[in-house]
Amino acid sequence: MALAIHDLSFRYGATPVLTRLSTGALPRGELAALVGPNGAGKSTLFRCAAGLLRPQAGSATLDGADLAPLTGRERARKIFYLSQDTEARVALSVFDVILLARKSLHRGFALAASADDIRAVEAVIAELGLSAFASPVAGTLSGGQRQRAAIAQALVREPDASST
Repeated sequence: MALAIHDLSFRYGATPVLTRLSTGALPRGELAALVGPNGAGKSTLFRCAAGLLRPQAGSATLDGADLAPLTGRERARKIFYLSQDTEARVALSVFDVILLARKSLHRGFALAASADDIRAVEAVIAELGLSAFASPVAGTLSGGQRQRAAIAQALVREPDASST
C-alpha cells in the first residue's frame, strides 16, 4: 500500500501555501520525513491528504486510487490524521477515548462495547505501553502520553492491512 501526492496546490485565501507539490510513492511500513520551517505548509499537506482541507488542484492517492471521492467514513477507514494538538478536551479516560475511536468506525456509538472491542483496546494499550495511563482522564496526560494515546486511536481502528 502506498500513499502519493500529485501536483497538490492549496491556498488560504490569496496566500498560496502548496504549489504543485508531488511525492513519489510513500510505501506502507517505511519511514518518510517531511521537514521544513514553521509555516511552510507541512500540516496543511497532511490535512489535505486526510481530506480535512480541499486542495485547489491535485490529488492524494492510496494504492493509485484517488482519495477525493471517498466519503468521510470511507476515508477514515484508510487514513488517520494525527495532529500536533492531541489535547483531550473531555473528561474521559484514555481507555474510553481509544474505545470511542474504535466504535466510531466499527459499529457506531451503541451503548455497550463488545468483548472484541474491549480486547482490541486492551491489546493496543498494552502494545504501546499505555497500561499505567489507561484509567486517568486523558486531559491530565503529558504531551508524549497524549501522542501515544492518539496513535492508539489510529491503531485500534484496524486500518486496512491487506497490502502488508
